[in-house]
Parts: sequence; C-alpha cells; structure tokens
Amino acid sequence: MAYLIEQAGGTALTCKLERVLEMEIHTLHQTSSITMGSKDMVKDMKEFVEKYAAII
Repeated sequence: MAYLIEQAGGTALTCKLERVLEMEIHTLHQTSSITMGSKDMVKDMKEFVEKYAAII
C-alpha cells in the first residue's frame, strides 16, 4: 500500500517518522502504526508529531 501511495505522489511514514518502505522487517507478523496520504497531509502530521510527541 505504501508503494502505491508513493507512486501516486504521496507519502507513507510510520508514527516514528520513518519511511515505511525503508523499515527493517524482523518478524513475519510485525506491526507498525503508519500514516499515508498526500505529501501536504503527511507533512502536517509530521510537524505535529515533532512538536508534541516525546518520541523524538
């Protein structure tokens, strides 16, 4: 799904602000929270997370 979004001009990030397609896979049923959408929408989410989250 992330591949399709990026091919259409969008962005797909994990909630740790990593690019989904660059994630390292460790287990078969590995999960991650992700956000996908237009570059502008994902950029807004990224700025929000950087401003208010304690993960960065």
